Amino acid sequence: MKGVLNEILPRFGDLTMDKFTPEFLATYQQEEKARGLENASVNRKTEVFTTILNFAVKQRRIPFSPANGFRKLRKSTTEMEFWDQDEAAAFLTFANMTYPKDSTDRWVYVVYLLALNTAMRAGEIWGLKPSDLSRDGRSIQVRRQFNRVTLEMTPTKSKKSRLAPLNDELREELEHLIKTKSIEADETVFMNELRNPVCHENFVKRQFLVYVKAWGGRSIRFHDLRHSATTMMIAGGIDLKTVKEICGHADIATTMTYVHLISGAVERVAQVFSVTRKTQQPQLLIANVRDVTETNTDVADEPSLSAMSVRKGGEPI
Repeated sequence: MKGVLNEILPRFGDLTMDKFTPEFLATYQQEEKARGLENASVNRKTEVFTTILNFAVKQRRIPFSPANGFRKLRKSTTEMEFWDQDEAAAFLTFANMTYPKDSTDRWVYVVYLLALNTAMRAGEIWGLKPSDLSRDGRSIQVRRQFNRVTLEMTPTKSKKSRLAPLNDELREELEHLIKTKSIEADETVFMNELRNPVCHENFVKRQFLVYVKAWGGRSIRFHDLRHSATTMMIAGGIDLKTVKEICGHADIATTMTYVHLISGAVERVAQVFSVTRKTQQPQLLIANVRDVTETNTDVADEPSLSAMSVRKGGEPI
């Protein structure tokens, strides 16, 4: 937010609040788009304007926000990318070697492990507290998110809390981190040197982007870790209703948008799997199984959340 303020104050600092109308912000949007910025980046900048105006209303400095009715730019679906399980496992393996178990920066590895196994949003990760881990150690209560604009804890995007799966490795890593850093129940699990929640922009710039480049794999955005986790759950056989609840989607239609992303995997299964009518008993024709999956599966059992995870070895636990 400070960077955006340093950019806009010299340009607009002398304007009175009544000038910040939807028309003004729409013009600003187009100017920023003309500079080549993505819709998400433009939206983050206009959020600064609307946040300041809403705060002024809250403090009763103005009766209403002149920006009422302003709409953000829509995110293009082409911006959505994801890693498959092999890529995610390779990424975690490299992270595990970069940030060993007892290193001071081990928390960075835990961030990636958490994102790829729970599909939590960035703000929800930075807002996670020790008290959110369930007593039975099998789930995480996603209750809040850290708003990177207002620097405050706010409700989740859906305004509701939800449960995210907590597998054994992730639970052990979180508990170890909480213990070694003496994190109090009401503090955030991930914090800076001042024990304040992590700044997302700084983490992406100084950690994530630099790290992905050093890893050498396919580059994606931090938010795409959430997309990766969602598609891996669906590809792993988790039913759409359960995935919807884990991800906190408002409706099943949002969850369905991820199905077409794994259509290639479904097509590969069609090439190696069929049931023939040539014999009295159905016969499964399997060819090149390793091209489809490197894990052992039992066709008689449905996959469960407790059996699914992404870990540094590439094999589910």
